Amino acid sequence: MKIYYNGGRYNGCVRKTKAKVSNGGGKAKARQLRFIPHGWGTFKFKDVSYTGFFRDGFEHGWGRITWPNGDTYECYFRQGRPEAASLKLIKEAKQLRAQVSALKAIKKASLKLIKDSEQLRAQVSELKESLIESQDDLSLEQEKTMQMALALDREQGRCQALYNLALSVGIDAGQLNAIRNND
Repeated sequence: MKIYYNGGRYNGCVRKTKAKVSNGGGKAKARQLRFIPHGWGTFKFKDVSYTGFFRDGFEHGWGRITWPNGDTYECYFRQGRPEAASLKLIKEAKQLRAQVSALKAIKKASLKLIKDSEQLRAQVSELKESLIESQDDLSLEQEKTMQMALALDREQGRCQALYNLALSVGIDAGQLNAIRNND
């Protein structure tokens, strides 16, 4: 049943009660029937809502309060007030939720680091292969350079031998230069 109660709106189980109605200072002239929350229901006052059990118009038993910013508190109520033990549990639950949230963020960051490290390992492996190939290429180039240096040494030795032979036969350096320039 939907009723207006204590400045808010209530939707849920109700109980009929008789309220005394006075005529302004004297004895009660009549009793008026009215409905009060009793049992499971939802009470909304401005932007705050309570969903849970009621007893004789008060929040009584397990219930949930939802605030305008979205915060929700579930606890045990007695005669319209949250019990101290429930409030302590709410505070601890809120701290645990914050810790769980922090752990989830750490897990997410850890997974990203693992993924990044795997990518770096793959890049290092590729660089190692490239370095090995470069070293092989360098070794081949060094071998070719050594072969060319040996060939130049042999050629220089042959040229020196021909020069010495030409001098021993009687050809002077000027004639050798003229022969070399003509070639």
